[in-house]
Parts: sequence; structure tokens; C-alpha cells
Amino acid sequence: MILVACAVLLTLSFAGAGSSGSIGRGFSSVGDIASGSLKPARDLRDWVSATWDAKGSNDDLAADRNRRRRENIALQAALRKTKTSAAIARTIDSAGLDSLGPVRARVILTGGTRLYDQVTINKGSASGLRVEQPVVTAGGIVGKVDAVTAETARISLLTSKGLGIQARVRGTDIVGAVSRMGNNPLDLLFRATDPRADVRVGAVLITRGTAPGARLPSIYPPNVAFGQVSRLEQPGSDTQRIHVRPIVDVRTLEHVVVLTRSPR
Repeated sequence: MILVACAVLLTLSFAGAGSSGSIGRGFSSVGDIASGSLKPARDLRDWVSATWDAKGSNDDLAADRNRRRRENIALQAALRKTKTSAAIARTIDSAGLDSLGPVRARVILTGGTRLYDQVTINKGSASGLRVEQPVVTAGGIVGKVDAVTAETARISLLTSKGLGIQARVRGTDIVGAVSRMGNNPLDLLFRATDPRADVRVGAVLITRGTAPGARLPSIYPPNVAFGQVSRLEQPGSDTQRIHVRPIVDVRTLEHVVVLTRSPR
């Protein structure tokens, strides 16, 4: 306002007091000056408005992007679950495990520093789970139940020390026991009853079931895969060592099935 007033006074003094035309021109000049003086403010207003609108658009885009990401994650999880469920169903069907009271469960806790030793699942005694029941997933055996509460159970994995499985080389009469012997949880050892047994790399190991004449029945039903021969040391000799790698990667376990009925 001060600038506008000064501009008016200056214009009138130069134009002379008695000329109406001059006064008119003077006011015209004042209008031009005032308009020029206010233009930066209008430009600032327009810029702020445009910036605010742009921010609103960016916020909308970010919200839409985040929503789509969440939907994509949910879809991927659903697809993964569907594929895993189908693979587990194939394992149960191919090994004839439907009659053994399969109870599906989800892994809710891994072993932390004992990643290869145990996991916890979201089913327990209320669902018929008991200790010493075998646990399978897509691909085959992963371990057994070793502790239960009403709503949860702890699974001892086949990659843990101390867990052994009576095994047979698929397609042969070669039998023995498999367990972890060293510090590498992914390197199990197959001790065949015939130390010089002709076993080849790539051979699949399956559960043997209860051996004839055994004092105690095996908790594992027969003919369920769980490992594959990975390498041989001193093959064909009396000191042959047969190394086995688990078929299932226990580090990625999400869904399992507990067999709640004993095999006959």
C-alpha cells in the first residue's frame, strides 16, 4: 500500500493539478504500477497452489503403490501356500498316508540359533498330536514331534543331532540307518547293514518302516522319501561312508503334516 500511495503522489505531481486527461493517465499509470507490484504475490500464490495439488497427487500415487504392494505380497503368499498344499497332498497320496490321521499345521517359530534342530507348529494335543509322531511335508519326512502343549508342538528335525531313521535305498534291498554325525546339518550319514553295499550317488533313501524282528515298531511309515545320496567316501570298501543330503530344505519350512495314527 505504501508503494501504491507513493506512486499516486508522484504521478499527480508530474502531471499537473489542472489536467483531467493527465490525471486519468496518471491513474492509468498507477494501475499499471500496482498491477506490476502485485504480480509476484499472485505468482507465489499460484505456485503454492500448484505445489499443494502436486503433493496431493503424489500422496495418492504413493498410497496406491503401497496398496498394490500389499496385495502383491498377499497374492504371492496365497500362491505359495496353494503350491505347497498341492505338493504335500501328492506326497501323502503317493506314500499312502491318508489312513494315518494327517493333521495339517503351520510353522510359527523356527529354532533361531538351532535352525536345523527344531521348529514349533500351531497344532497340539487338542488336535490329536502326541510325542513320537512323524512329521512330513512336500517331498517327504522332516522329523518327529518331541513336545506338545494344547495348541502347539515342537518338531525335532531330521537334521538335528540324535535323530535317526531306519532307511532303505529305494528300489533295492539295501537297508541301514541315517543320522547326522558331524557339524554339518545338511550332511547325514547312511550306515548300511552291509558296509560294502553298492550304493550310487543320486540314489533316494526312503523310510524302511519296522524291521523284521525289531523289538520296537518304527514310528515312521515305510516308503516315504527323505534323503538322497550326495557323495561316497572309499566306495565299495569296508570303510565306505555314504553321505546323504535331506530332500526337504528345513530352513524354508512353512507347512507340515503330522501323522497322528501309527502305521500298521
